[in-house]
Amino acid sequence: MNFATLDELKGHVVSDLELTVPICFINVESLNMWITVKSWLTDICQKSLRLSDFCAENDLTPNINRMINELRKTRVRTLLIPLSEYLRINNDKTNDILSRIINLGFNNEQIAIFIPLYRMKNVLSEFIKRDIRYEKNILFLETTEDDDYSLIILPSDLNNVDLTGYNITGIKRYYSYWEENPDKPIVLRVSDILFYKDIISADKVTVLITAFDVLKYHCNINAISESMGTNLHWSELLNRMNSDRTLGGVFARIFNIPGYNAKYLFEKWGGCTEFEKWAIWLWSKLESADGYLRMALDTQGCDTYRDNIRDNIIELICKIDFKHNQYDGFYRERKEYLKCLSIETLTQSFWDEINKKKPTQRLHYLTDYTSKERCEILRTIESEGLTEKIMCLLETADPVLRAYIEPYVFKSEKFTEYFGQYKRQKITNTVNTEFIDKVSEYASKGLWWELSSRNKLFDDAYGKGNGTLIFWIDALGVEYLSLIVYLLREHHHGVYYKIEIGYANIPTITELNNDFLQGRNPIKFRELDELKHKGEYPEYIVQEFTLIEKALRQAVEKLSEYEKVIITADHGASRLAVIAQAHAHKAKEGAAVKRHGRYCEDSSNNYEGEIAGCVDKDKYHVFAGYDRFSIQGNITGEIHGGATLEEVLVPVIELSKRPFDAAVTITVVTPEIRLRAGQKAVVKFQIDRDFDKLYAEVQSKRYDCARDIDCWYFEPDVDRKIDNYKAKILHEGRLLGSIQYKIQKGITSTLDI
Repeated sequence: MNFATLDELKGHVVSDLELTVPICFINVESLNMWITVKSWLTDICQKSLRLSDFCAENDLTPNINRMINELRKTRVRTLLIPLSEYLRINNDKTNDILSRIINLGFNNEQIAIFIPLYRMKNVLSEFIKRDIRYEKNILFLETTEDDDYSLIILPSDLNNVDLTGYNITGIKRYYSYWEENPDKPIVLRVSDILFYKDIISADKVTVLITAFDVLKYHCNINAISESMGTNLHWSELLNRMNSDRTLGGVFARIFNIPGYNAKYLFEKWGGCTEFEKWAIWLWSKLESADGYLRMALDTQGCDTYRDNIRDNIIELICKIDFKHNQYDGFYRERKEYLKCLSIETLTQSFWDEINKKKPTQRLHYLTDYTSKERCEILRTIESEGLTEKIMCLLETADPVLRAYIEPYVFKSEKFTEYFGQYKRQKITNTVNTEFIDKVSEYASKGLWWELSSRNKLFDDAYGKGNGTLIFWIDALGVEYLSLIVYLLREHHHGVYYKIEIGYANIPTITELNNDFLQGRNPIKFRELDELKHKGEYPEYIVQEFTLIEKALRQAVEKLSEYEKVIITADHGASRLAVIAQAHAHKAKEGAAVKRHGRYCEDSSNNYEGEIAGCVDKDKYHVFAGYDRFSIQGNITGEIHGGATLEEVLVPVIELSKRPFDAAVTITVVTPEIRLRAGQKAVVKFQIDRDFDKLYAEVQSKRYDCARDIDCWYFEPDVDRKIDNYKAKILHEGRLLGSIQYKIQKGITSTLDI
């Protein structure tokens, strides 16, 4: 029966009491009206039965059998509440319980049991359809339907969850709440959540079993599945939620950043907890854009944190064709992530894939980030040779190695050519006979005597020593200058430098080459020399570059305490003197052979006139070529003591954060040069400072500059394949600036005839 108003309902109930209908269900769709009806029924009934009284403990469901027995025993008007809240979350029992109550069998006794129900209209209507006889027991008060009602049921151990609604813990308290003056929405926390997991209701009842369920409801996340994390992961994430309504919001707060930043997050990876690593992985799955990381995350088998994104970042590159139009971008992105993750060892799966590729193809996939990769690059060069293609690949794969190999332009072209060849042979671990002949030729001439001594150059640079620090790197030869210049320009912006080259005392041993330090207090960096004596190819070469970077960084850091830092060395060292199959000479009786035959001590005899390339210096007899004195044993790395250019030439490098001189302005006078047949190119430029001598460096070749009436000029070589050139202008090893010029070759118009 339907009633439009509460007064109509009341009138019917009062009259019906006289007709002795013993059971009366009254349904309303408005919570406020339910409270009103409950209050009115409380007034007219002599007895109230509360479901909460039938709960043995706070989190135990009511004993329905005991409740029905109590109803059966009643002989006065009785109110039963809140039955609808039991039926709502036990809807599979609805028909059974309604039938048992209606058929209690009071046999027309004048007893009335009133049961107000909330939002049960559809359930009750279906119940009447099954048995029309029950129509007289069920009353419908037509009211507006609540559209904001909801009930959320979740585990009580998730007590930190901040969900909107009135929060109640335990089913008994839940019924007690309804027995008083309830409000909506309601959040019910229970200990036995699995008891409610199969609830199917159309009446806005949501059961959240796990922390993931709560997150999905709380954050409306549809892009992820529960299998992407463990229950511990989801629970911890839920603990961190607070008022955040998005996963991005809570992740940003966890890592203290405004938004997703893959490089920043992977830089923190090594110091993260397991939960934080999982959070980085999940956030990346949700936020990372197109690119290498996205591919690594989407690779088959990377659906969970346990599948290890770290390994995928390492290995995926091997599955991408280096001819792919986006490969360079993928390669560079991966290299950045290797650095961020501080990966020191690559997986065996990566190396298995690398070993399947041809040697030169490997360089497309290797980087300079791990020592093993850099050694593999060197082994590839050893087996394949230092071709132009490999040099090109090194620009990306190992720019430090390429910078070392690149020629350093000395004032003398002989030195530029010599060290260019020396470094290539050192890297490929070979010595060719033509170079050995050149070493022998230079040894006979004592070519280093053309330069100033290291001691003189150092004294000139050191001056009075005010505010100057000496940074002495044991065994730092001039072979590293192109690398040092590269590192200064790439990583130490704002540091000015001047480079001079001088010769050390011979034999090139530390005991005879620390005289210039007397009375001065240097910082000594000995790791490079120690490595050279015991290193194995190719590992020691990789370590050499690492030590050069380390030493240079330490020297530059000292500029925060000193106005100037001078880097210099006692001597250099030679790899080729170790691996060259040179002639071994027997020292004379009484001579003491030192440094694996690089020199001997003999006060009674001379050798210079008898052995080509041997230099007599007091009691020392030193080889300036790759020959040596006979001696048992060998070494694995490098040697010094002799007088080859790589052993005897050392740099004097001045570092400062202030320009050594005032800045200069260089203006090119001949930006375009039209070159006719038989003519030399002449490049002219003006400079606003007075210098006694200048050099121009073009394509790794140095040219003396001459002075004209009002400008400087030099005559560079012309490459038929190149039109545009860049020239560096230098003074005493210091870069002053650069100019650009263009050369037009051949006849360009009829006017040129």
